[in-house]
Order: sequence, then C-alpha cells, then structure tokens
Amino acid sequence: MKRHAAIITFALLVFSAIASAQSDQPPLPLAFHEERLGPMPEYTVPPEYDRHHRHILFVGHYGDKVRVFIDGIPGPEYDSLDHDFQYYAPFYVSFEFGNDGNRVAYAGKKGKKWQVVIDGQPGPEFDEIRKALSGFSSDGSRTAYAARLGKKWIAVIDGQPSRQFNEECLPEFDGYSNHIDYHIKKGKQWRLLVDGHPELLDEKIDTYIFGPGGEADMFFVKKGKKWMCAVDSLPKQIYDSIDVNSIGSHPRRTYVAFAARKDEKWLVVTDGRPGPEFDELVPGCLRFSPDGQRLGYSVKTGDKYVMIVDGVPGSEFDDIIMDEPIFSPDSKHFAYIGRNGEKCTAVVDGRPGPLYDDVYDLTFCPDGAHVAYIACQSGTEMVIVGENSGPQFDNIYHLELSLDSAHLVYVAEERNKQMVVIDNQPGPEFDGIGKYVNIYDMDVNHPKYAARKGNIWMTIIDGQPGLEYDAIGDDFPITSPDGKRLAYVAWKGEKQLVIVDDQPGPEFDAIGQSVYFSPDSKHIQYTAKRGEKTVVVLDGVPGPECDNVGDGSLVYYPNMKFVAYGEVNTGGGKGVLDGYGYEGLGDGEITYSPDYNHVAYRAKISGKGTVIVDGQLGPMYDDVIKGGPIFHDDGTLEFLAVKNGDLFRVTYRP
Repeated sequence: MKRHAAIITFALLVFSAIASAQSDQPPLPLAFHEERLGPMPEYTVPPEYDRHHRHILFVGHYGDKVRVFIDGIPGPEYDSLDHDFQYYAPFYVSFEFGNDGNRVAYAGKKGKKWQVVIDGQPGPEFDEIRKALSGFSSDGSRTAYAARLGKKWIAVIDGQPSRQFNEECLPEFDGYSNHIDYHIKKGKQWRLLVDGHPELLDEKIDTYIFGPGGEADMFFVKKGKKWMCAVDSLPKQIYDSIDVNSIGSHPRRTYVAFAARKDEKWLVVTDGRPGPEFDELVPGCLRFSPDGQRLGYSVKTGDKYVMIVDGVPGSEFDDIIMDEPIFSPDSKHFAYIGRNGEKCTAVVDGRPGPLYDDVYDLTFCPDGAHVAYIACQSGTEMVIVGENSGPQFDNIYHLELSLDSAHLVYVAEERNKQMVVIDNQPGPEFDGIGKYVNIYDMDVNHPKYAARKGNIWMTIIDGQPGLEYDAIGDDFPITSPDGKRLAYVAWKGEKQLVIVDDQPGPEFDAIGQSVYFSPDSKHIQYTAKRGEKTVVVLDGVPGPECDNVGDGSLVYYPNMKFVAYGEVNTGGGKGVLDGYGYEGLGDGEITYSPDYNHVAYRAKISGKGTVIVDGQLGPMYDDVIKGGPIFHDDGTLEFLAVKNGDLFRVTYRP
C-alpha cells in the first residue's frame, strides 16, 4: 500500500542518565561510506519506501529517458513506464512466509517493446503487457503476468513464458497458496481455468470465490443457478446456494467451513464433509476453537435454536443468547448461554446448568478448567465459578480472573455503595469505583484501584487509601513492565499532574493521552500542555516548549539514553537536538534499527542536509533525499544524498 506520511519536522531530545558537560559545537560527523551513482536525475514522483521501511524507490528522469532506482541502484533505461502495471498494493511485496526480503516489479517500454523488470532483472520483450490480478504469490516467492506477442497471449510465470492462449488471459495466484488460475476471455465472456479444472471452461461462470484454504486450492463458482465447491482432487459438490459471508478457516488448519443450502435445507460443510441439515443458519456464527480442531455454530430448526459443535446438535432453546460458542483456551471445552421462556442457563460441553433470570459475562478461566459468569436471580446478582456461587449483590460489574485462574475480582454495588470483591471477599465501601481494577500484576499480588468518597478521589492499594484528588484518570493504574512501579493522572483543581510511585509531578494545564514507562521500567515519559505550548516530560523533568508534539511520535529510544519525539512544523520554529537549535528537521519519520538499539532521521543545518544517528551528526550534503534514512535487516543505515549535482548512496554501520 502506498505510504502517504504527513510532513512532520522531527526533533530528537537527548536526556542522559548521567549528566555530561555541554560543548559549544555540535558533535563531529560520523564515518560514513559514500558511493557515487552519477549525476542527480530529475524526479517528479516522490520516493517511496516498502511497508517495512527498509528499501527506497524513486523514478529518475534523464531528458526523455527514465530509470527506476531501488536503494540507489539504477535499473534499465526506458522511454516510459507503465504506471498501471506497477505493483502498488503494496509496491514492495514482503516475504511473509519462507523467505526474508522484499521484491518489486514494474514494466518499461523501449521503442515498441515492453519488458517486466522483477527484482532489477528485465524479462523477455513483448508487444503488450498486462498486470496479473495478483502479481506476486502470497509468500512473495512467485510472479505472474500476461503478455502479448503477435496475436498470441502468454502467461509469464516466474519470469518465464508459460501457457499460450488465442484470447486475452490474466493469470492469478489464488491469494492463499502458490496455485495459479487463469482468467480467459472468450468473445465477450470471461472464463476461469482453475489449476487443473479445465471443465470450468465449458460453461459460463457468473461468480467465483477463492476460499482461505492455505495449501489447498479451494474455490466456489456459480454456474447459472447452482454453486459448486471444489477442493483440489476431492469430488465436486453442487449446492443451490452458498452463504459467501460464512466462509471461514482457522490459521492452523488448511480446511475451510462454509454454509450451503440444498433442497430447502441448510448445512455446514467442514473439510468437505456435510453436517446435519437445518432450516436456518444464524449469520456469521461459525467459530473455530483456538487449536483449529473444533467448530461450533448455532442454527434454527422450526421455532427452536440449536448449537452444533463438532457436528453434534445440542439441546433446543427458544433463543441462544450467544450466537456462537466460546471455547476454553486449551480447546477442550465449549460453552454458551441458552434461554427457554424467562429463564437462562450456561451450557458447558452440551450440559445445561442451573436456571437463572439472566446470565451474562460468560468466560472460561485461563486454565480452561471452569467457566465463570454473572447470574441474576430475584433481583440480585452473583458470580458463578464452576458449580460454586458467590455472595449476592444488587449489581456486579467488571468480572476478571487472574492469569493463573486462582483469583477473581469484580466490582459490586449494594445499597448505592460500591466495593471491590476479591475471591468473594468484599472490600471497603465507597461512593464510586474507578473504571479498572488491577490485581496480581506480574509478581506483585497487591490489588490497586481508584475510589471515590463524596467528591474526593483516592487510590486504594492493599486496602489502604492514598493521596486525595479532585479526579483520577480512567487509565489508573499505569504499571511499569516489571510490575513494580505505578503511575496515574490526577486533577487538582483546574490543573493536571502525574503521580509516580506516590510522588506528585509538576502541575500542567493538561496531560497527554498516554503515559509511558520505558521497557526497563526505569523511566517514565508523557506530554503536557502549558498554555498553547507542549512539553515532553521525562522522569518528572519538562523538556523545551514546542508548538506541538506529533501524534504517536513520542517513542523511547530503547537503550534509554534518548527519547525521540516529533515537533509539528509551524513555519519558523527550530528543532532541538541535545540542546542545539536547528533550522528544521527532516520531513518524514524517525527510523529505528532492527534491534531497536539505534535511531536516525534527517535534519537541515544552515541550509545543508544531514542525517543524525544516535544524537550525532552525519556528513553535510546539499540535500538528503526525502524518505531516508532507512535501516536494513543487517543493521546498516542507508540514504541517498546530493552533493555538487551528483547522487550518492551513503551507508553507515553503527
């Protein structure tokens, strides 16, 4: 997908854990390697990155000639490019399976002949080129396009001419495997040749859908009023209708399941095996278990609803509150809620439980051994875990279970008072409880929540009240990755502040939406407003005032020597780097090395372009090409730069 980044001017604010003396001059340039590529071409199309930000591409014009540059390396020279052919979605096709890397393809015209260039290598010459419906296979390892030579159309697979057709053809990867299918034009109609199924050429195909079959080549085609499903060499199955919205699969399985209608009855087909017939399928209710081995769905037969799991129908109900079952994390158990008349029950592994006026918030314990839910009976509510019921309250909210399944927590309301209940033991009463209750965070077994008495809010940790404020943010508590530190946002009159480890920070007019702990839990950062200015606060110390800080650009430099943030360009403000002011910082985004130990970005100083790496200045150029720098998989930093009218490919290994 083409990347359209907003033009942002970035600043890198350097905080050091150990104070160091400041020099009057910026750091000396780092040792960069330059490779001259030739005269700088004209380019009208902005450079592009692949979606992983590892490669840069731009189109260069030399008079009436054009070349495509990939990572600064020029491709063959052409008279023009076929912009409709270029694979823009995304332009670079990433290897998500099998290989590690990126690929790019485009078509160029030289004289009257066309060539497709794949990974910088030009292919055979043709009179005409057509881009395939899917130019790369799903894993990126194969390519396909259509070309005309004379009156013959040729499918070019993996750069080599393959099948020939008298009519126009378009090869296509099915999107889920490396199987190739051919769309063939016969007269005014298109036909489909599906990888070994030439019989489909005999009749008009109105609709075709490729199922998510992984290594299996599954497709659905509509021929007249009938639908056919085929999976590789399995026998073809004919149905009156197929619910295309019901086609689903599990990532760990190669089969798919779908709902089909045959002779006025519906059924679900799994792995080519038809399930029991019924009158109606509840739309969108197919649910696979976490391991992909089990399938459940709800259907309607007559006036009753039935849940079917593993092809076995369960009890009939007037309604099934949950259209699809829930499975335990280990996939061994399933559950759902059924209703008959005015009574509801939780059904576990096909066995209905006790009847209640209502049942909701049904969930499995993380270990999968029991279900937990809230049950309503005669105007009161209680929590049920397995076969055990807890105390009754007027209302119950926010039922949660600890990751080891040993504890549960919820908020209960009784006589207009609220309390946190842990393991069915009510805590102290308050007029209100905060949105979140945190228990057993990491290795720290101490419940934490915010509570209100009258108009005063306070934190409650281990049952003990903390500091009092006019309000406490809904995101309380914010805990560090190691679970040993705690922070939250509070209101004190008209001012806001961040409290870290029970120590109030400076007051501001507003605190940004996010408060971050560093990955090693040693530092904390956030943005704050003072009037119209924004500051970045690191460990309670405000940084320089900015007009604004770019959304989502506040990022910790992983070794915790720096914190990087984007400053919106207001047309005259200076960026800040280690206390030095610069005329402007490069348009684009901060880029990090694959191991997240290094950071780099573009900047301008006294009208010259440069790249800043880990807070140190690189060499000066007339310009650094927009879009760079980038880090490659091996950690090498690369960008394109212009000096004295020449284009250079510049690399640096931190």
